Formats: sequence, structure tokens, C-alpha cells
Amino acid sequence: MAGSAAFRYFAEAGLKPVLINYERGSSWRCIGGGRPTFSHPDIADIANHNLEIFRAIQADRNIDLKMTRYVNLVHDEATYQALDASRAWATDAYMIDRKDFEKIISPYWNPKDNVYSAALISNGCWQATPGRTIEYVRQVAIGHGGVLKEDCELLHVEHIEGGRIRALVREHDKHFVYYVCEHFVNSMGPGAEKFTDMLGIDTQLYPVKHQAFITRRLPNMGVGGDNIDMIIDRIGIKVDKITKPESPHPPAANRTAVLIGMIAGITAVRVDPATVEVQITEISRICDRAHRIRFNRERRIVDRHFLQFGAA
Repeated sequence: MAGSAAFRYFAEAGLKPVLINYERGSSWRCIGGGRPTFSHPDIADIANHNLEIFRAIQADRNIDLKMTRYVNLVHDEATYQALDASRAWATDAYMIDRKDFEKIISPYWNPKDNVYSAALISNGCWQATPGRTIEYVRQVAIGHGGVLKEDCELLHVEHIEGGRIRALVREHDKHFVYYVCEHFVNSMGPGAEKFTDMLGIDTQLYPVKHQAFITRRLPNMGVGGDNIDMIIDRIGIKVDKITKPESPHPPAANRTAVLIGMIAGITAVRVDPATVEVQITEISRICDRAHRIRFNRERRIVDRHFLQFGAA
């Protein structure tokens, strides 16, 4: 949700931004949560400050903020050493042995499982309702003079005299509008390269895509009847089929653009429908392997009618 966040802060600074959003964008696929445990201490420090922002929002409006834990499973000695080392800068993290999984992670954990030898439990993690979080951030921006433009598509950007940027946008009513601004922030994720090329910018950055599989609501399987914590399995999973796009740029229907000073936003790219069947089978296997939990009659983790695919 980088575009929505930038939209807020530029508005609070009095720069009168306009957020241009096409389709839903990655903001609507954000998880609304975070963790302070990372492999690099600087990133961990950023995460802790991010929690401060969530707490400030919760104090002003209910976004269902809840403190949770991250559970990093250990399957080999190298993973154990890396996770154990990360505790040096983690605010509250500790290792547990496999024999304690049922007591600390979930009473439904399969006690016969011997794939994982230990786990890193990271406290100080959090979760909020994504939609409420996004709506709050955008409403703050609008309250400070920001303008939200939905279903509008950025088509072209270029440098013009005076060090300014001119952007051609097709708006919701299909009219074409030029925006001229002093600040252009490209927050389009995997769709960013097309527009950085137009401005002669080589970021030396490459997007990393991942699949988001969203299921129907599952029963609470955590300790004491609570919801289960985020469980992370670091064993490598090879997807059976990946469809290579014909173009290095995502389809126009899935792009969002950002012009701060005049426009702001964020993007997402969807998976080719041809890969859906393979990936449904694959995610079923991943869920079964990563969680190792006895789901009994709730075994149907992935329901096709409640499944979304996306890259954020």
C-alpha cells in the first residue's frame, strides 16, 4: 500500500496530491499487518516504527488491530542457525522444540510429524483488517485536500520544461486529461518499469511476484481457541507450471499509477487463468505440508469459489 501511504503523507504536507487508481491495485491485497523479525536489523527497526503507525490509527479508529505471533518452522541446521541469529535484534523472539508445537502453536498439530525440528516464535507481530486500514489512510489524505480518482488509467508520462512531469490519464468517464506536476512517484510495483523507461530512469530494481491464495473463513485452530498465528515454512516449493507473459509489462487492466503533487496510487498483476488448475492443486499441497495440522472435516482448505490470485 505504498501509493496510498504516500498519498496520505503528501496530503498532510499540504501538497494537494491526486491518487490515480486503476482497477483495485495492490493496496486492496495488502495483509494489514506486519512483523518485527527480519534477517536484517535495519528492516526490523522500520517494522517496529510501522507498528507505531498502526497503533496510532487504532487509537483514532477501530481497524481491528490485534497483536499476534509469527511462527518460523525449522527443517534443517542452516535454517535453525539463521533464525536463531535473528533473535539478536528481535524485540521478543525465542526458539521452541518440536515437542512443544501442540502446546505453543496449535493443539491440532500432528504429533507424528518429524519434518520440523524446532520453530522461532516471534512476538510483537500484528494484524488489522486490510480494508479498514486502507480506507482510513485514504480518508486522512482526502481530509487534507487530497483527491482520489478511481478507475483511471495512466497512459503516458514525460518530462516537460521547468523540471515538471506531464502525465496523460484516461479517466473513469473515458475522457483524456493531462496532469502537470512537480513530483511524480511511481508506486506501481511490477508495472513500474514501463513508465520509468518513459522518463529515462533505470532503477536497477526487479519486481518479485508471489501468489495470494485467499480461502473461505477457517475455524480457530490456535491455542485456547484463538485464531492460529502466521506459520512460515521455509522448505523450497517448486510450482509445477509458470506461464511466461508475452510482454514484460502487466496488462493495462491491472495497472495503477502514482503522481504525487498531482497523482498517487499502487498496482497489481494477476495470474494467467490458464495456470489456475495447476496452482489450486499446488496450494492444497503447500497448505497441507506447511501447517501439518489435523483439519478433520475442515480439510478443504482451498475453495475455488473463494480463491483469488494476485501479485503484490
